[in-house]
Amino acid sequence: MTCFNYFFNLIDEDRPTYDLKVRQAICYAIDRQKIIDTILQGSATLADSMIAPIVACYTPTPTYDYDLEKAKQLMAESSYPNGCDLIMVTNQSQQRLEICQVVQQMLKELNINVEIRTYEQATYIQALNEHEHDMGFSAWITSTGDADYTYYPCYHSTQKGKPGNRSFFGNPKADELIEKGRSLSDPEARKEVYSELNQIIYENCTQLYICHPLTVEACTKYVEGFVSNKDGYNRLWTVKCLQS
Repeated sequence: MTCFNYFFNLIDEDRPTYDLKVRQAICYAIDRQKIIDTILQGSATLADSMIAPIVACYTPTPTYDYDLEKAKQLMAESSYPNGCDLIMVTNQSQQRLEICQVVQQMLKELNINVEIRTYEQATYIQALNEHEHDMGFSAWITSTGDADYTYYPCYHSTQKGKPGNRSFFGNPKADELIEKGRSLSDPEARKEVYSELNQIIYENCTQLYICHPLTVEACTKYVEGFVSNKDGYNRLWTVKCLQS
């Protein structure tokens, strides 16, 4: 299942998102349910991590739920008490742009001015890899159905930039847990490892998780052999049309 989220820029010290309290304030200021109800017309579930509950070794994780007063308090305690300017990068998907525009409006409550930059897909990926963003919109799919497919590329310090870690997050304990998780075979032992890892990720506020969008699919009675695939990539070689 896909996760809509923002990667925060944690590598450039001169950017507002380098400040943990700014990142936390942003997360508390975003009404994620409103985004689901409006832009996505209810076809999504709130996300508490990059992986969805259907993914192997998923564990529930604390979230920064909408709390505007707490957001304002954290912003006042940050290095940017009077607000700041942010660059938000996304591709040219109309849906993603609309989500970014809603977030842009919500962050005005914190005196944060957001410049949205949209690019075609290849340039968008390049912009994230070169950390042009303060916040980079992402749609990540755990296509293997296993937690390691997401945690290693998105959070290990050796995977910064192009491989997938576009927050440029680096934490020795997190690296240790990621490596341990991929070396174990016992599902319950792996869950314990990823639960501890999720706590570190949460405390460092590396990303803003929006939601897991739901896939709506329909076919006529003349179609045979179609099976919806939970990884988002449908296999069509078994599909037949019963009407000439």
